[in-house]
Amino acid sequence: MWAGIALLSAEMLVILVLFLIALLSLAYLIRKVIVLQNTGFDDHVFSFLKKHISEENNEIMLFFTFLGTHTFLIPANLLLIAYFLFIKKHKWYSIKIPAIALSSLGLMFGLKHLFNRHRPDVPLIFKAEGLSFPSGHALFSITFYGLLIYIIY
Repeated sequence: MWAGIALLSAEMLVILVLFLIALLSLAYLIRKVIVLQNTGFDDHVFSFLKKHISEENNEIMLFFTFLGTHTFLIPANLLLIAYFLFIKKHKWYSIKIPAIALSSLGLMFGLKHLFNRHRPDVPLIFKAEGLSFPSGHALFSITFYGLLIYIIY
């Protein structure tokens, strides 16, 4: 029993340290980019990526981008909910999935409103609408695929 408690404590300590590192990194980046308006990092990334723009790379990136769009993730979430409602008969997951999806949507809109960061003037592929930070594709992908990893684990 004590070994299990020690292992749980060690896992929690590692997770807490990783969370604090991620939180401090995010705070640093928010201060640097949003508060101080330092866009040097953005400029370096854009100049690096411009060298790699090609039809093949665009197709690859558009495929991965599609996996983070609402066009893909809404049906994927609905299928996952249906799976846990009707096939697996695990109602708790069928409640968790829409709760996580809707709360991440609310979080995204709240953070976009809070930071109010506009998109770059020169897009790499095509012009996108709305505010740029946080990325809806990234946030929804992390929550959906993270939930899948959690469920599988």
